[in-house]
Amino acid sequence: MKYFFLICLFLCCLTGCNNKKNDSDNKKVIEVEFEKIIAGGFEPAWDLIIIHKNKNSYTYNINSLSELNGISGVLTLSKVTKKENTIKQLVFNGIDQNKNNLIITFSKESCINMAGDETKGSLKLIWKNNNFTGCVHTLIRK
Repeated sequence: MKYFFLICLFLCCLTGCNNKKNDSDNKKVIEVEFEKIIAGGFEPAWDLIIIHKNKNSYTYNINSLSELNGISGVLTLSKVTKKENTIKQLVFNGIDQNKNNLIITFSKESCINMAGDETKGSLKLIWKNNNFTGCVHTLIRK
């Protein structure tokens, strides 16, 4: 009877150790307080709208006077940098409708627009080996 209890105790310990969750099985959802980001830049003139859909999923649309015009697709929020519970940087990865990769980086840093006004932050767009920089004009919070 003594061995029976020892075996049961041993089996309980073994099964308790195997209940760990594998981080690769559970995709991490990054919480961000923004519903919409509107940004733009010059040379060439462009504007960008990012809209939060659900969890880490976003959509975007780019309007421009260049080949960027009409580019749209789906983004995934891949990185959030915080300092003292304030978001300092967001990095989005995505593809456009022609299967070209793009990276959009929003930084909560000083950005002065063409009118000389300070905006909500800066934005960098990398698409087809081109770098576009601009200012974030609107942040709509949840």
